[in-house]
Amino acid sequence: MSGATGKLLMFDFDGVVVDSLEVFHRSLLAACRGAGVEVDGSREWFLGLFDANLYAGLANSAIPPRKIESVVARLGEELTRSAGQMRSFPHMPDVLNELGRRHRLLVITSSISAVVEALLRRDGVTGVAEVLGAEKETSKVRKIRRARAENPSRVPWYVGDTCGDIDEGRAAGAATAAVTWGWHTAERLLRRRPDAMIRQPRELLDVLG
Repeated sequence: MSGATGKLLMFDFDGVVVDSLEVFHRSLLAACRGAGVEVDGSREWFLGLFDANLYAGLANSAIPPRKIESVVARLGEELTRSAGQMRSFPHMPDVLNELGRRHRLLVITSSISAVVEALLRRDGVTGVAEVLGAEKETSKVRKIRRARAENPSRVPWYVGDTCGDIDEGRAAGAATAAVTWGWHTAERLLRRRPDAMIRQPRELLDVLG
């Protein structure tokens, strides 16, 4: 890990580090069924939830407010059961380890910390200093701001794959990098005007240094 001159690099997990779109979509639909909630369920409905923070997206969807807590709890259970089906995108473990040697590297995610930590261990990722999952705080803005406050001398970046990621990173005062191999298309992401567009994992080393 580099000294305080390194950057503060904060990564989303799903769609950036691991290919989890199918698993996450299926898990959310199962969580809704388990909670007795009927939803559109289409892929576009699902992706639309991530035009904002996931939990804000759920609150703004057709899900009754009284049911959201149950849906979220069941989603965590479903993801925990299905996590083994997720696979890291090619080169991402090596890229994270290299960046972690140069900078302070965190994962800030809407997933559960224990699930993320287990997958990072499985794939040999040792460069991540801390995982801040949804059970610690649902707002990525607040988590990014906290990380910035704890690392005031480091230039902050947030790396995500959805429009909501870019919005939250910017709102929290971080530079934003959008990866194009995740859940939202490059065209959709460009409308949010991220500071950098990343089209393959190894480009992260060039852009983030």
